[in-house]
Amino acid sequence: MRFATWCLVGLSALIFGCEGEPLGEEPGDCPGPEGLDASLVQSTFLLPDEATPNENGYIGPFCCTGDTATIESIEGHPVGYAYFFNWKGQAYNGASDHSYAPDVQIMVAGLEDVHDPNSALVQSVIEFDASEMAMCAERSVKAGQLRFTVTLLHVTLTPSKEYFDMQSLEARLDVLAEPAGE
Repeated sequence: MRFATWCLVGLSALIFGCEGEPLGEEPGDCPGPEGLDASLVQSTFLLPDEATPNENGYIGPFCCTGDTATIESIEGHPVGYAYFFNWKGQAYNGASDHSYAPDVQIMVAGLEDVHDPNSALVQSVIEFDASEMAMCAERSVKAGQLRFTVTLLHVTLTPSKEYFDMQSLEARLDVLAEPAGE
């Protein structure tokens, strides 16, 4: 049993080593959107800071322990949601209350028609593997009539770059309502 414990400790040290260096210097270093969407109350969110903690409940279609940004139309109804964050691979607990994961998923959902609050809510996901995470790395996906773009602003990787420190992740979410039929 002692041998197995020491093997696990050694494997953790090889995988995680010492905490890696953060990728970003300042969140303002990454270029932003060319303009704000006038049809939305707020079209840019800093995550997790400008999202609401789920606190083990639902916000829109997303639950449980993450944070969800609610996108609202200027007409006064929710048109989309972005959940920060989930992961697929095996996560690990490290020292000092830090956790590490090999990938991240930002779950998104948007109405098929942002002018009709009763239209269907379409879900999608934006994914990054730890090996793809870099300052200003950007991914975009369409869900319903909304285009969601996530830009990584800060993340700390392990020396192997196979895992990221889940507590270090910060991102910017830009949302754009695309014209109907596109």
